[in-house]
Order: sequence, then C-alpha cells, then structure tokens
Amino acid sequence: MESQEKLKQAELEAQEKPKHAELKLNDEKLAAERAEKASVVKLAKRYGDAMKASVKTMGPEILDFVLFVRHIESIFKRFDVPAKLDIS
Repeated sequence: MESQEKLKQAELEAQEKPKHAELKLNDEKLAAERAEKASVVKLAKRYGDAMKASVKTMGPEILDFVLFVRHIESIFKRFDVPAKLDIS
C-alpha cells in the first residue's frame, strides 16, 4: 500500500514539474515584456522632451508644412530616434 502511495506521489510530482516550468517561463516572459514596455515609455518620454525643446512652430503658409516635416525628420536623425519610436 505504501508503495502505491509513493508511486502516485511520484506521478503527481512528475506531472507538476512541467506545469511549474511553464508557469515560470510565462512569468519570465511577462517580466521581460513589462521591462521592454517600460523602457519604450522612458525612451519616448526622453525623446519627446528633447523634441519639444527643439521643434519650431509651423508657419501659416502651405509650403511651411513641407519645411516643418523636413525639420522634424532632421531632428529624428540628429537624436538618432530608434525605429520603433519613429513615426515618420
């Protein structure tokens, strides 16, 4: 009888190990995703603050729009904004 209980216990432990490993892997994956999102938010804030200080206002003429967009693109290049933050 004891050997049957030990066998059942061993089977339960064998079934739980993959579940624990999967849960641990999922937790690590979520932690990595959270860290990446946090870093993207920090980067966006940093670049946003730098852009606010550098962007000139767009003039009232239609051609001013083209100059404004070129100005924004040059700022993106100058600050070396990562592609995942680049909206242009």
